[in-house]
Amino acid sequence: MFNFDISDTLIGQELLEEGEKKGKREGKREGKREGKKEGKKVGKKEGKKEIILYLFEDRFGKVPEIMEKQIDLIDTKMLDDLARSLLNFSSINDYYLWWGKHFSGNM
Repeated sequence: MFNFDISDTLIGQELLEEGEKKGKREGKREGKREGKKEGKKVGKKEGKKEIILYLFEDRFGKVPEIMEKQIDLIDTKMLDDLARSLLNFSSINDYYLWWGKHFSGNM
């Protein structure tokens, strides 16, 4: 049929520019969506961690640095488990028993 590259024409260039703009807008929207989702996830984890550390300190005194570092390493699901278990801890040693049960040799 025709033997030319449409991108060499003014209309072709305009179409390409419009396609690029549309792609950038869609990319920005998707990036914002993903960023919000990730931000909520991180915020939730930080909030849970803060509450757990506050409860530990309130019940057992100063939280050892190693415990804070360990709690930083665990995922949200395990933070939930730790929070429930904390309700039954009678001493800070119960935390170390809990940690050993869940992470012995894993971290």
